[in-house]
Amino acid sequence: MSSAYSVASAFNSFSSYAIPLVPETATPSADNQSDNDIREESKRLTQYTTRSGSLSSFLCHVFHLEKRLRDEEGMGGFIDENIEKVVGRASLGEGGQFKVYSAEATFKRPMRHLKANEPGQMVAIKVVKPRVENNAPNNWSNILLEVRSLMHEYLRYHPNIVRLLGFTWAPGWNSSVYPIVIMEYARWGTLESLQKSAPPFPFAGKQKLCHDVARGLSILHACGIIHGDLNHKNVLIFDNPYEQPPGEPYLAKLTDFGGAVMDIEHAPSQSLRMKVLQYPPPEASMELSAGGLKKMDTYAFGLLFWRTLMDGKDLLEVLGLTAGKREDEIMAQSLAQDDKKMRNRVLESIGDHLPPGTSRETLELIAFTINRTLRTDPEDRFLAAAQAALRNGHVRGVPEHLKEMADRNSTEKFKIDDGIRRETFDEDRIGFLLGKMGDFYDAQRNRPGYRTELSHPASAQFLFEPMKAKWLLSWEQQVDIVKELKAAAQAEDEITALGIPPFKAAFYLFQCYLTEFGVDFDAKELCHWLSLAAEPDDKWEDEIFAQAWLWRICDALGCSPPVSEEKLKVHFRSGVTCGFRESVTGWNSYIERLVDPSERRRHSRMLKDSKRLLKTYAGGVGMWHYFPSTIVKDYNLSDVHILDQQIKEGLGDEYEKHLLAQDQPTPTTEEEEFKSGFHKLYVSNVGHGLLHYAATFGKDDVLKHILDTYRCDVNRGSAFRYDSPLACAVRSAQYECVLLLLDRGAQPSKIEQGEEAPLHWLCGFEVGQEEQMSEVAKMFIVAGADIDELSTTRGDRGIAADWGSLFNISTTPLGRAVIARNHTAMRVLLGLGANPKFKGDEDGLSPVDIASLLFYTEELHILLEKVDKQSSLKLLDESWILEAAHKRKKDSIDPSCLQSRLIRLGSSHKSGILETFRLIREWNHEHPSTHDARQPNTTPDRLLYSEVLLGDADIVEALLELNYDPNGTMESRPLQAAAITKNWRIFEMLLRFGADPLQHYMHDSNMKLTFLHAIALAKQGAKTPDGVRIAERLLAAGVPVEVPLILCPVTPFALCVINNCFDVADILLAYGADLNPVCALPPGEQGPPCSLLGQLVMRPTERSLDAVQYFVNAGRRESLLKPLDGVTPIGIPSHNVSVLHQLAAMTHDAVEYHWPASGHIMHHVLTAFDEPEFINERCLIGTPLSIAIMNHNHEMVRRLLEKNVDTSTSTGLDLPSIAKSINVDREYTRDTPAFLSLLLYEGMLSKIDATVKANSTVNYIGPIEYALSTAEKVVRHLLPLDPDDEAVHLWVILWAWKDELITAIRRLLPNMSYISREDYGDPVDLSGLTEERPSDWVAGKTMDDETALRTLLHYFRKDPFEWPDSD
Repeated sequence: MSSAYSVASAFNSFSSYAIPLVPETATPSADNQSDNDIREESKRLTQYTTRSGSLSSFLCHVFHLEKRLRDEEGMGGFIDENIEKVVGRASLGEGGQFKVYSAEATFKRPMRHLKANEPGQMVAIKVVKPRVENNAPNNWSNILLEVRSLMHEYLRYHPNIVRLLGFTWAPGWNSSVYPIVIMEYARWGTLESLQKSAPPFPFAGKQKLCHDVARGLSILHACGIIHGDLNHKNVLIFDNPYEQPPGEPYLAKLTDFGGAVMDIEHAPSQSLRMKVLQYPPPEASMELSAGGLKKMDTYAFGLLFWRTLMDGKDLLEVLGLTAGKREDEIMAQSLAQDDKKMRNRVLESIGDHLPPGTSRETLELIAFTINRTLRTDPEDRFLAAAQAALRNGHVRGVPEHLKEMADRNSTEKFKIDDGIRRETFDEDRIGFLLGKMGDFYDAQRNRPGYRTELSHPASAQFLFEPMKAKWLLSWEQQVDIVKELKAAAQAEDEITALGIPPFKAAFYLFQCYLTEFGVDFDAKELCHWLSLAAEPDDKWEDEIFAQAWLWRICDALGCSPPVSEEKLKVHFRSGVTCGFRESVTGWNSYIERLVDPSERRRHSRMLKDSKRLLKTYAGGVGMWHYFPSTIVKDYNLSDVHILDQQIKEGLGDEYEKHLLAQDQPTPTTEEEEFKSGFHKLYVSNVGHGLLHYAATFGKDDVLKHILDTYRCDVNRGSAFRYDSPLACAVRSAQYECVLLLLDRGAQPSKIEQGEEAPLHWLCGFEVGQEEQMSEVAKMFIVAGADIDELSTTRGDRGIAADWGSLFNISTTPLGRAVIARNHTAMRVLLGLGANPKFKGDEDGLSPVDIASLLFYTEELHILLEKVDKQSSLKLLDESWILEAAHKRKKDSIDPSCLQSRLIRLGSSHKSGILETFRLIREWNHEHPSTHDARQPNTTPDRLLYSEVLLGDADIVEALLELNYDPNGTMESRPLQAAAITKNWRIFEMLLRFGADPLQHYMHDSNMKLTFLHAIALAKQGAKTPDGVRIAERLLAAGVPVEVPLILCPVTPFALCVINNCFDVADILLAYGADLNPVCALPPGEQGPPCSLLGQLVMRPTERSLDAVQYFVNAGRRESLLKPLDGVTPIGIPSHNVSVLHQLAAMTHDAVEYHWPASGHIMHHVLTAFDEPEFINERCLIGTPLSIAIMNHNHEMVRRLLEKNVDTSTSTGLDLPSIAKSINVDREYTRDTPAFLSLLLYEGMLSKIDATVKANSTVNYIGPIEYALSTAEKVVRHLLPLDPDDEAVHLWVILWAWKDELITAIRRLLPNMSYISREDYGDPVDLSGLTEERPSDWVAGKTMDDETALRTLLHYFRKDPFEWPDSD
């Protein structure tokens, strides 16, 4: 008996190694309990996502996730905005939904998680595979699962989960309309490729990689995600960033979550079916619960562990079985049903593979891991136990460890769980912040069984941005999406087939008609869909906007609101109560139009009552702080005796300590109040206390009672956003409370960590409160307030009415009054000396800038009236205003867009632009000597061109009215921009203002093109019917349909076909365009001019496939005005090369790289040109068949043979010269395709033979076998067609030689049997692995943000750790 078999037998000692285990599903941790409200919301949203397999739904979800990524990372989530270039694409593989490539990226700004300052940074590109085979739609919901998983913060920064870097459509990059996912690049490929290419690892290396996989799987399960497809191909290998243990070069990360199962907490038991494993456990065919699915993942991990120990060998092969052989597959299934037999076979195979003398500790660890994962009964599988053993490097103490983790999960407090939203740090938040800086963060701390329940990924949410989407999608796709949205909006069921609630779909349709996404602008349709979006009264989502905007937008567009008067009244009330200032203006306007006096009085009372609700329950601006759904405790403000009793109950035994003795002053320092704890009596879920509550509701008597009775800080900020009681009183215009708080020492400026001073909310007072407003402002100034103090912001605060995030602009109280359009507040502040020019820093916005940016002409007049006429102030011109407005769309809403102007300006949405620009011009004309250091990036001569590209007709018309030249310059023709965007309305406007359609424009600095070319160069989403109208208008004006090659390298028709603008191409053909134009190669490419078809086949992309299909059928189009000559197969006219020669010249790798588009192009071309004179045509380098053979293009060889290509004639090549060049000594006398393929095959064998004779090291046999198999396919296609027995005889000789060489090559591969006991090594301790890095901070040293976070994380992770008792 061999020593190796002795090792296998030794497993018998450990196979029943009995260790009692703590149940893996421990008591839910405290942090999970605090997410109950989020889970309920998630459950509600999940009903909308269960059917979300369409492109429409996918887009809405991805736009939401992209915005979240952009907000979190502080830069554009769409990498297009930050990418300089992407080059050097190479295929890495493909899955069911994606093709994966590597590429070199250069970034404009540093990308976190990457060495982005280095040129040529490698990234992984995942491209959605189009369904060109059967035109079936992509299952977008599966793709979305991966994106949602990788966006979840617990996974996003985990060391063993691949990191998502961003999204992009980048149509110029991949010639596809489908989205691209940008991932970090795995230098070492997959675990499968690593084990095939690298020498066998010592045991510690295998242990480390399997531990990494278990750690990644553990965090997935904790977040409620089942991987569902865990195998060697879905484990990526990176350089190991950890220093411990030394000598371990690799880090494993899980990837490919497209088949993952998510939202399992909402699915009933026995309702989920898991993806079947290659070697499934007994329950694989059953419907499983969430727990059962996790056990399946654990089984898959056991298989992965087994295969890793076997150096990546196929497991059926390890068992001596053959894949695809029915009896062997039945035997494998039978084996999996027998628990003991299965484990014995597994351990025996491992034992046979291990080197002699493997240590007992290693055998124990292997047996333990197999026994806790590869079990027939799911209840016997314990991932945490296997993970613990791999982590420790031994099996001792595993049950004790798991019991300790279960105890900690049930007792430890991971965050303050009192339902209050606050701006405090906990361990997770610190970890996430470090993750955004590039660190890893493992919430489970590499402790198996710890925190087994974490918050799950937020259910897919919806955000639709048609202005962004219209430049990404074709017109046809836009039309399809509009159809889907209409079906969803009209659905009776709340859960639509699209997965989007009806009211949301209606709101998105309103935006589609507004932005002309898939439809023409239609005011009535726009208002109709907005009215449907306003229908629900209980969602508090997009319908709030619809209710608040409906009347104002209908009025601005001259349409009657398509709702009843009673419904309109409800909408007004909702809008006012939610803080929409436009609703107040609109309601007042509506009241003025009422004829019936009684109706006027009724509406006026309702308006007044809605304002009262706004000032109290909605916090003055539409923040729902004190409504039943957000209130923590309903303290009684009507009876102080009841209130005192409630306070006493809240303070408990500490009540007496909080009473204010008669000889004690009210504490004003946070330290004194901190000790008292009175601030813990929260009223709202964002941490407003009793002082905030009473001040907001104007209860000055209650406020006085609290301040006279209890020890409390009058300047205490709320837990979230740090509102002071005084700021709350001003915001709600509670005059008496303001006076009282000031009298009691309230701070008139920003409190510590506060975002705004009370003066910023002076605009809370309204018409009729002028005297109070003036007195309050004066008192603040006297008390020391800075009238020009700047506000700060830390993101969204939940003000629905501030949908454009204008309150987030850092500005002075005067600037805030401008935003609120409160003229009284503006005049009061200006009278007290507020500076309309003050902006803080060079990049800030002054009140004058804000008024200009928002096209508030009345407010701008008021400000300029107070500016000294001798002032050096120069107003920023229209170039700067528009540039600044467009920049805001990266973070919020572009205030210059039509939607924003309609809502803010109403009926002045168009005239306000021109009035603002003219007012600024008049001022600057009167102040010619002034100067502003801020200059726009857009020069005046390019401004009109840029705005035409953006497509806002109102802005374009305003610029034309200001005498901007409609012809622009050679580099920036406005007509060019209108043609590129196919915007008929603007195109016609430019012609009306005198633009010349016969002019040329410069493209790429050295190419003069006509505006017909510009139509073909349209952006991806600009393929609208207007392109035909513009083309016909240009042709009627005399623009030539053909341009000589000497003047222009490409014709308009060719450009239309290349860019898939087939509707315009039809028009050009009807006007006499050449169906077979010759074009120069694109800039940067060398070579003779090609025919249009020749250019298409050289770039076999999805776009080219569509173009080829159109092109080869164009000559048979009956819809054209006159008959056309047929398409010819010429490829390169000057060399007499046909497109068949060009297709044949593609290498096998190129065909595979572009598959399936390359195969479909071959099919269409060979179908169109299957006559013998074409398929057998000889050029200087041979026939299509001989060229295909030379390039091992077996796909082209196969298709030519199907077309009955002639295989008997000479190839026309010099075979002896070819033989000499590839070191083949045999004399090839017969010049046939079959012998040419044999010659090339023998040349490959000669090269391998040289390697064997040189005894060179070969690490990986895969590429050799792949190259030989490709050449063999060509030989096998041709050999049966050659009548000469000599060819068959030679093939037998070469085949035998190949077998000898492969056997010899295998001897050169590193082999496990050669690894000695010393080389194989023992298990290592991985318990010291931590993503936590030392802060390197010592007392007295200045801390930067990163150091502070590292220090805090270390503090939070100290054991034992007690959570701070306060905010």
